[in-house]
Amino acid sequence: RNIADQGLHEYTKIILEKAKGMFLYVNLVFKNNEDVFENINDENLLEVLKSLPDDLDAYYHSCFERVISEDEFQKDLLKVILEVTVSAQRELKLWEITEMLLHSRDRDYEASFENLFEPMFNRVYDRVEKIAGLLRSPPKRDYKWVIQLNHKSVKDYLVDNKAYKSGKLYPYRINERKGHHLFAEHLWDNVLRTFLGQLPLKSIDNVKPFDKQLKLPKRWTNNEHPASSRGQALPNLKYAVQHCGSHATRGKCWRVIEGYFTSLYLCEIRLRLCPNTVSEFVHACNVAIVEAQKESRHQELAVTLGEHSRWAKLSLIPSLQNDPRWIYPCALAMPNKTSPFKIATQTKKDWMPNIPHKYQWTRSNKPSRLNPTTVKIDTKATILGLAFSPDGKH
Repeated sequence: RNIADQGLHEYTKIILEKAKGMFLYVNLVFKNNEDVFENINDENLLEVLKSLPDDLDAYYHSCFERVISEDEFQKDLLKVILEVTVSAQRELKLWEITEMLLHSRDRDYEASFENLFEPMFNRVYDRVEKIAGLLRSPPKRDYKWVIQLNHKSVKDYLVDNKAYKSGKLYPYRINERKGHHLFAEHLWDNVLRTFLGQLPLKSIDNVKPFDKQLKLPKRWTNNEHPASSRGQALPNLKYAVQHCGSHATRGKCWRVIEGYFTSLYLCEIRLRLCPNTVSEFVHACNVAIVEAQKESRHQELAVTLGEHSRWAKLSLIPSLQNDPRWIYPCALAMPNKTSPFKIATQTKKDWMPNIPHKYQWTRSNKPSRLNPTTVKIDTKATILGLAFSPDGKH
């Protein structure tokens, strides 16, 4: 539009002072107020520019104020949606957030999926659509629409608590830890345990892809569900296998931490679906150990996690080179009082019939008498460990 020369300098000065050198501020503020600037004349332009937010944080604050009050936000579904969105390790689809929120309110919602999903989806869609200044607004009610923050600075604004200390009043803050906690519970209870109940598979066809041998949850086979195809459902499973542990650790969800890091079956799924994430699992387990050691009531859990971390280092990489089922006899090779050994012993009747005989060389078929073997070593050497030979005779 044409602006009189005498006012151009003053308008530019106001915009520069408010933007503080940030092109992002100019882009977001003017893009989301196009209708305002189209309907004003030069006389009102100066007044409108002066009324713009003073900085990026103030702009985000104004986006909330337009649609919801401070008190309502603390109790509203919008806060939970944002907590989940910023804690996710990847961008989420509307149907994924809808299902997560349903699970947090009703653990048995699968039985009445058709009645509950659509109303909850409509609520999620309405909240996302309202705050177009922070989230990329969906053009229509599309289940598979990916929720995206307009910029990474939106997350910084939502989770930053320094504003309180500096005297600024930006009450629209979220608790990222709550998002991780909700994520962990959903991924463990509603995704992973559904698949863990199918293992160990009685017969594994090594020619057919493993993910196609798993049965989808009942709700995902419903033709009305957005994840009714494997193309939509399995990425959700792979995400859960990879990231449930880190969500549980950052959200201090201790029951999920214990279940996730001590499940031998889950390690088998990881080796089959996400073979390149073994080092991530060991790292996440070590982080969980550190967090557990900080709390006196979780010292025993820290010891258990330490035993599983040592087992993972010894067994997961060799299992990648041989067969994912190698992890079970490796667990039996651990000391008798360790958690991996106890779990492998208790579940032996389930996994033992499903692994090749050549892997059953540990305590499961150890002979009563062993042929002695003498090895001469340097007196200064240190023996780090002993193991049985694959034939179980030495």
